[in-house]
Amino acid sequence: MTTASPRFVLFLAILALVTVAGLIIDARPAAAAEPQPTFTARMNPTGTHIRDGRLVVRIDLYPTPAAKSYASQRVMQPERPYTEHELASYTLDELTHLVPQVEVTNPALCHFLTLPANTSAGELTDLVRALFDPKTVAILDDDLSKATTDLGAIQATMSTKAGYSTDRISTKEAATVKALANTRLADLAIDLEAENEA
Repeated sequence: MTTASPRFVLFLAILALVTVAGLIIDARPAAAAEPQPTFTARMNPTGTHIRDGRLVVRIDLYPTPAAKSYASQRVMQPERPYTEHELASYTLDELTHLVPQVEVTNPALCHFLTLPANTSAGELTDLVRALFDPKTVAILDDDLSKATTDLGAIQATMSTKAGYSTDRISTKEAATVKALANTRLADLAIDLEAENEA
């Protein structure tokens, strides 16, 4: 019978201590994960218009990977628009092989808000956070993730979330008000979190 060398015994003792220490460290409660946003709200300047003399802006909700509705909003699209020649000469299947495709996220919901003409980015951020509170975000994500979207349920959730302006904008001022609103608000991106299900 051979005996282990003192160095090997020392190595085994250190290995045992490291293993036990690692188990003790791993047994500590894990730090709570930072909540991930469910949607990112972005102001879409293409939707800015004047309705009944009031400024209306479009807010698009883009699902993040943390959202239940994320997978259904991921789509492939050409990395550049097809040319007229390509559209006339090729089938859709041929075009998808001819022009590289990229995966993009579509907005899951587009919502219009009526605002005072001089609304700042900070004021719009506060309004969006108030309208899309965590409970509303959770309800929307659930509704938008279903195989068959219940538009009535989404409409019921959003029906009271239309904005807050009584300002009247004259026809003469309309183009200027829209341009100024788009300049002030177009870069807005607001992370919205859903209510915890726990």
